[in-house]
Amino acid sequence: MKFRLEIHLGNDGMQTLADVARSFADAVNRFSGNMDALKEGDGMRVQDINGNTVGGWTVQEDHQ
Repeated sequence: MKFRLEIHLGNDGMQTLADVARSFADAVNRFSGNMDALKEGDGMRVQDINGNTVGGWTVQEDHQ
């Protein structure tokens, strides 16, 4: 499986490295589960400081 995190830059809440770091940390903190419990299709939105959706994370099958 593959864990994929995508964060879109450029809106008002994603202008600095600190904004990106906060959104990344929030995504990691919200993923508080056990790695063994992850299954394909799991995922969650990532939001900026203003509550706007700027991306998300998903668990996907690895096609390498």
